[in-house]
Amino acid sequence: MQLQLTKGQAGELESLLDAYLPELSHEITATDNPEFRASLRTRRAGLSEVAEALGLLIRGTSAEPDGKSSS
Repeated sequence: MQLQLTKGQAGELESLLDAYLPELSHEITATDNPEFRASLRTRRAGLSEVAEALGLLIRGTSAEPDGKSSS
């Protein structure tokens, strides 16, 4: 699946993720249910990857599907 965003839209999405991820980490710490905690950790990992990919694209590099970046 591909999603096309303008550079401005990508920047806004990256900013939202950067603001949300610390809150998610706090929620993980405050959660008593181990299964819910695990699902939140999975969500945080996925969203961190999206934020990283957005950052790479915004700064003019591309992310390869295997997680490596190309110059």
